[in-house]
Order: sequence, then structure tokens, then C-alpha cells
Amino acid sequence: MTIHSDNLAATVLSLITEYGEAITLTRTSEGAYNSATGTTGAATTTTYTGYGVPEDYQAREIDGEIIQRSDSRLYVNAISTTPVPGDTVTLASGTFRIINIYRYVVNAVNVLYELQIRK
Repeated sequence: MTIHSDNLAATVLSLITEYGEAITLTRTSEGAYNSATGTTGAATTTTYTGYGVPEDYQAREIDGEIIQRSDSRLYVNAISTTPVPGDTVTLASGTFRIINIYRYVVNAVNVLYELQIRK
């Protein structure tokens, strides 16, 4: 990280911590396939913690296909992994599935994620 991206990431974390809420990101990975036995191993679940600020989409942004009426936007600090569609995120208001993700990057360093989430 450069000084600029370090400072920006610290500022983002400070603001999201102050105005947001604790979140838990959960990723479930399929088990490995064993061709000798024809079975798949147990799935593994990994959790990551951070802070996020939820926000409703404005009516003009909702198209009914890509962004649905029940979707929300969630700004998340740069946690130790990059969220991917299909991960889930738990907030005080419930658990949501990640539909889309936009990364804010400075000097090749993730400083903020904007997630489209759906119940």
C-alpha cells in the first residue's frame, strides 16, 4: 500500500465504523470432488467481519430486473477478502445475498466495496 491508499482506507474505515454497523460476510465453498469414490467432500464456511452502511436504492434506480424493489446498497470497508456474488452478509436487519459488487480501488488497493444485496 502507498501512503495515499493507506490514509484513504483508514478514513473510510473510520467513517463507516462511526456511521455504520457491524457486518458478517459468509462464504460457503463446495467440497472437493473425489473421482475415485464419486463423492464430494463437505462444504466449508468462512466468515469475515467488518463494518457497513446500508442504503436504499432510489426509485429511479430500480428497473425490476437488475435492481429489484427489495434490493439495498451496502457500503463496506475493505475487509480481508473481496466479496463475490453469492456470498451472504448479515446486518442487524437480517441476512442478505450479494448480487453485485463494485470495488473502489486506489493505487491497486481496495479501499471500499459497494454491494448490491437482496433478501
